[in-house]
Amino acid sequence: MFRRQAIVSMVWALAVGALAFWILVSPGNPITTYLSAPITVRDSRVIVGPYPSVGDIALLKRNGVTTIVSLLDPRLPYERVLLARETEIAADNGLALRDFPMDGVFGHRSGDDYEAQARAAAHAVAAARGRVYLHSYLGTHRVVAVEAFLEKSGEARAAYSAHRGERTADADLLDQAQNAFDGGNYKQTLRLLFGVIEKSEASQILSGWADYRLGDIREARDDFTSALRLAPGSGGALTGLGYCALRDGDLEHASSDFLAALAKSPRDVSALTGLGLTRYREGRTDDAARYLRASLAIDPNDSDARTALARI
Repeated sequence: MFRRQAIVSMVWALAVGALAFWILVSPGNPITTYLSAPITVRDSRVIVGPYPSVGDIALLKRNGVTTIVSLLDPRLPYERVLLARETEIAADNGLALRDFPMDGVFGHRSGDDYEAQARAAAHAVAAARGRVYLHSYLGTHRVVAVEAFLEKSGEARAAYSAHRGERTADADLLDQAQNAFDGGNYKQTLRLLFGVIEKSEASQILSGWADYRLGDIREARDDFTSALRLAPGSGGALTGLGYCALRDGDLEHASSDFLAALAKSPRDVSALTGLGLTRYREGRTDDAARYLRASLAIDPNDSDARTALARI
């Protein structure tokens, strides 16, 4: 009887151990996700966060990251598995990966070389060309230790020292993004906006229109909604949401959003044209023509309004 109980206990222990190891090597699970820090843009060059998924790496690459600085320690079995996996994925995406093992389990430092590795990782971040993604397993304690060295050594960029003009850097990026958008380079617009630290109504609206022009309506809607949270009642955000609804064929919400935008700014050409297009889709041609003519009276170069009016 005792032997049977011992075997059962051993089996349960092995099962629990196997489950725990699976959780540790699967960072996308709900438990690890809850404990992990979010991926955060620190400045125009440095992004920090937890162990990246395949999708995260693709997104980081899309936004100009060329180097990954990892703090995983292969002496920890689960981090050894993850580091091997990350090395392969980084190579497949053409990204450089440098690892500086910092032995720290859930915030508890261990190992004589913890400080030395943090200092070396900080130097690698500062010396890297292009954008860098700095991460540990959860993106918390070890990342913070490296950031402390960046700040202390003076090698940090704007985000590590507030007096270096963080907002000016954001404004410069927003100007560059607007220029890229005006030139029709919507992917570059999004890359530049990804580096804006303090998101604003303007940055989110511009991001929304870039996503809209790229045909990613879901992302565009999220961007405009974010702008609306930052600036409740934003006419620009409401207009953007109206066009997203119109693209999805949701005429009721499109009409509501355009009317709300026009209540804020009666001479908003985009909103007037959008409402005209909505009325046209509803079969209310007289109202459609009225809004489209009002739009053209303000901006005779509005090609969307002119084309729609010609159909009527």
